[in-house]
Amino acid sequence: MIAQADKSGHRVVGGLMLDRVAASGRLTGWRPEGGLDLAYPLGGHLTHRLLHGAPRKIVLARHDVTVASGNHRAPSHRPDADRICAVHHFRDSGTQDNASRCFIPSIHVPGRKSSIV
Repeated sequence: MIAQADKSGHRVVGGLMLDRVAASGRLTGWRPEGGLDLAYPLGGHLTHRLLHGAPRKIVLARHDVTVASGNHRAPSHRPDADRICAVHHFRDSGTQDNASRCFIPSIHVPGRKSSIV
């Protein structure tokens, strides 16, 4: 993706947020031995559909590019619309009060397993 962005002259690489949840659709605890993909097999655009959150993310940027708060955009820079990464947000009940949501972001690159960033 980096080489393609350099070749095409894009100074940022974009992604689209995909919320991942447990098979039950509930916020559950996570144990590392099973892996994230097994613990949270379902994906959808929950943040965007339910909370009207911005689904787009800047996942890579050149060192001199300013990225806005939340990494949703980089003023004056547009990612290549044909080269978008899936940004997986794993939903976990965590240890916070009232079972609040805890985000564990990762990037999916086609042909590779998800990796936490």
